[in-house]
This record gives sequence, structure tokens and C-alpha cells, in this order.
Amino acid sequence: MILNIIAVFVASLFFISFFRNKIVKGSLSILASLFLCLEISSLYLSGQFIDYQYVFHFNVTSLRMADGFVYQIFIFFISLIGISALFYFLSGLTDKISPSSLKKYRWYIIASKTIMIIASIFVLLSTREGIYDGAKEVYFVMRADADVPDGIFIDKKDLEVSCKGKNIIIISLESFEKAFLHESNKTLSPNLRELKNSWTYYDMHQNEGSNWTIASLYTALTGMPGFFPGLGNLFFRNTKDCRLVSVIDILNKCNYESYHLSVDPDFAGTDSLLESMGVEQIQGGTFNGKYEELNFKGTSDKNIFAEAKEILSKKGDRPIFLYLSTTQMHAPDGYIDNEMLQFVEKLDYSLKTATLSTDWLVEDFISFLNNKNLLENSAVYIYPDHLFMSKDNRLINNTGERGLWMMTNVEKDKLPIDTSNFYQIDLPRIILAGAEVKHNFVFMADTIKEDKSVFINKNKALISAINFASTRKRKE
Repeated sequence: MILNIIAVFVASLFFISFFRNKIVKGSLSILASLFLCLEISSLYLSGQFIDYQYVFHFNVTSLRMADGFVYQIFIFFISLIGISALFYFLSGLTDKISPSSLKKYRWYIIASKTIMIIASIFVLLSTREGIYDGAKEVYFVMRADADVPDGIFIDKKDLEVSCKGKNIIIISLESFEKAFLHESNKTLSPNLRELKNSWTYYDMHQNEGSNWTIASLYTALTGMPGFFPGLGNLFFRNTKDCRLVSVIDILNKCNYESYHLSVDPDFAGTDSLLESMGVEQIQGGTFNGKYEELNFKGTSDKNIFAEAKEILSKKGDRPIFLYLSTTQMHAPDGYIDNEMLQFVEKLDYSLKTATLSTDWLVEDFISFLNNKNLLENSAVYIYPDHLFMSKDNRLINNTGERGLWMMTNVEKDKLPIDTSNFYQIDLPRIILAGAEVKHNFVFMADTIKEDKSVFINKNKALISAINFASTRKRKE
């Protein structure tokens, strides 16, 4: 990775040095510095160079999250200014050579610069999982230039489904990866660690295309990685219909009442996505002024769970599908909900407090389900939406291999899980199987005979093309 950064720096430096005009030299210095800073910021956030995930997030809707990255944004712009100045200064060193010497060694200097640029480009092209591979991924996924096989979209009227009327409750925990359940963090997650031992627990791999919140949601409902062409998070806006069969389509055959609760359902077109899949109740934000606006233009996780309790308390005869999405553990440092400080201690680091708070909320909600005798007829699934978006964090460092997990009150013998090849794309069929919902639909994960991560990496353009073809937009 360092070699790639050096190669970009060297190639940019010698390329800029070919120009003597100060305006051109200054402009190129800023552009080269911007590219370098963006690549470094991608490494900081995900441990990888700019790839599809980074580009997907990089749009104006992401400005809503900027207040959580004030320090990082400040460092970004300071670095941008400093590296731009460095490019400008170093690239101008040859300008200081006397005209006579410059004329004498002109071709030697040009040849040397060209060789250095070519060598740097060779390094970029030959490094696995480097800048070039990331750029290539972005190109093919965004282009979605692949033929969609015939028969990939079935008529939803042909779905054959039988159900036993069990409620399905999904608790998607923001960034709560396996590291937060580690022994070193046992004081931050005592309840989830205890639940891990009493419920059914599996380690789960994160797959590409499902490693940010809305993509994780899309995968949990369709079994497809969230690769899409277009303008990142803006893609989902104005979606009116999804031709892919989703968990919701299957549950609608059994007259399920469906809910999605989150801090900001409008963010990134989440509401449009859910509407296109037929989710009946998409709730969040301030719940029509019921709660104060806090993080991400919405309320707190505490109130999300409170609303979930209210929905379940008023439950009628129809079985319920309830999807809760938390927020307070969002990178870089989590958020502190002051209302939670009556239940948990404020610790020396906000992410610690957010972890402890999330753990308390989950335990409190499970206790509610138990006290209301709802666990007996409910399949409950708890899992993180994706890995914590930072390569280096003191709560994650030295906790072993990073990964996701899933825990449920469903017995193991009811879950079709291959523990060695369990990825996020497996979730839809597992969610349905655990609730004893039988159907005739075949999800993508059911067709994969190799390592699912390998399959996804080989078929990103095809997956993007299928996802693109599956969505129909409202007319502006």
C-alpha cells in the first residue's frame, strides 16, 4: 500500500515538473494532492484504496454525516494544502537550473523523468488490490456492462409460500462487529456476550457490496450485493418498483405487516428503496415531531427501540416483520445520547459509551419481548450491518480477525447455514427459514457452489447489471 502511495507521488511529481507555467503547475499540484489525499482517506476509512464503496458514498448526501468527521476533514484539508505546496516546490527545482546547463542536459532530464513516471505506473499496474485494481472495479461496476440472463426476474405472482405466522424481528446494529464482543471489550458488551452464550450464535463474513448500511439492508432483503451504476447513494431515489423477489414479497403472501425503523429513513433514498419492495410502514426521523432532532437529522436509538415496543404492544392478528436499524456506533467515534446516561456510565471515549449504550438497549428490548411472551412466536435476528469503518481503532486493535456475527433465538437445526461459507448474502433465506416460512424462490446464495466472496469478486459487473435492470424509476 505504501508502495502505491509512493508511486503516485513520484509519477505526479515528475509529470508536473514538465510544466513551467506557474498557473498550470499550481493547478496540477492541487489535483495530484487531492487524488493522493482521497486515496489516503479511503485507506483510513476502510483499509483499501478507492473502490466502489468509497465512490458510492462520495456524493452530496454524505454531507449529512460530515459533523461526525470534523477532525478528519480538518486534517484532510491541511494535508491537501501541504502536499500541494510540496508538489509545487519540488517540481520547480529543475526550473532553477541555469539555461546553459538545462540546454546541455535537457534530453537526459526528460528521459530520467519519463523513466520515473513509467516505473511508477508499472508499480501501480502490477500491485494486487492497489489503486489500479480499485479504479478498475469502479469502472466495471459503474458501467454495469454485462448481459442479464433470461429468466432472472420471475413473476411474483408465481411465488408459492406457506407460513406459520411467526413474527420476524431484525436488529441491525451499526458497526457492531465481532471485535466489540471480544474479551478485551467485555465491560462494554456484557449483555450481548451473555446472549451469545444462551442463543444461537454464528460468525458471519462481510461480503463486498454489503459493507455499508443501505447496501447491508438491500442484501438482507434481496440476497444481492448492493452494486449499482450511477451516482452513489443517489441511485435509490425515485425508485418505484423492484423486480427482484425480496423477503417482503414472500412475506406479503402471508399477510405480514412490515415495518422499518431508523434514525433517518430519507437518507440515501432508503425510503424509496423500501417502498419499492412493499414495506408498509417506514418510520424514523423525529417521528412527525414526536422526538427532538439529534444525530443524522433524526432521533436517538433509544427512541427507535421505544417505537418498536409500541408497535409490538399494539400488534393485531397479522404477523409482523420489524427491521430496526441503529446509528449511535457510527464511525469515527460513535455518538453519545445524553438520555442514555441515566442507564449507562459516560466513559472516557464516546465510542465506548455508544457501545455500552447499544448493548443496554438490546438487552432491554429482549427483556421486553420476553416479558410480553413475544419470543415464543418470534424469530429474532441480531447482527451488525457492516464492519466499523476505520482500519485503526483502539477498541478493534488486537482483537483478532475482523468479522461480523449473527445471533438468534432460533434453534440451529432450523437454520441452513454453512459455517465456513456464511456471508451477508445468506441472510434472506436464513431469516425466512428461522421463521418457518417455506417458499419456492431460489436466492443467489443458493446457486453458488464456491466461496461466495470469490464468486462476488468475479461477477461484480453482472450483479450491478442485474440490480440496475431490477429497478424502475418514477418519472421526474
